[in-house]
Amino acid sequence: MKKCPACLDSLTEKIVSGVTVDVCLSGCGGIWFDMDEIKEFDEVTEANLEQLIGNDYTEANHKELVKVRRCPCCENQIMVRRSYDIFGEVEVDQCLKCSGLWLDRGELETIRMQFPTEEDRNKAGDEFISTKLLEIKKEIDQRIKLNEELSEQEKKNNQVAYKLLSSVFSLFSEKK
Repeated sequence: MKKCPACLDSLTEKIVSGVTVDVCLSGCGGIWFDMDEIKEFDEVTEANLEQLIGNDYTEANHKELVKVRRCPCCENQIMVRRSYDIFGEVEVDQCLKCSGLWLDRGELETIRMQFPTEEDRNKAGDEFISTKLLEIKKEIDQRIKLNEELSEQEKKNNQVAYKLLSSVFSLFSEKK
């Protein structure tokens, strides 16, 4: 039986829309998604959250959470905490070995509310990357203006970085 990475209680298998996920009903209310399973649940129009959690979970079940979280599938594999979204609003725990995701109670709801569809999520990601690339390009342009004060090696390094960034920016712009 799988153990909850957050509170160490047993996870309960739930089948929703043909996908088996593991839910911590007796403890913290979190959800374990095997690799890519979250894609079946991350939009508002997809599988009902109530079916995942059900009426079995109550706040009274809430337990103390552990700081170091281990993957419920990979023996002794410590998971990493990372931002799930471009805004940094949701941090999830991910196993680097099996790519499974652990979401604490409430995180899936936040993810679902951020973008109504996968298309909206991808568009926001593209806009975010474009904005960041433009910021970097502006900074490099400013550094090039100051280039006269730099050594020859520093000038060469800046030129290489600028060419690399220009190539990435061109590829990204063509994608759109």
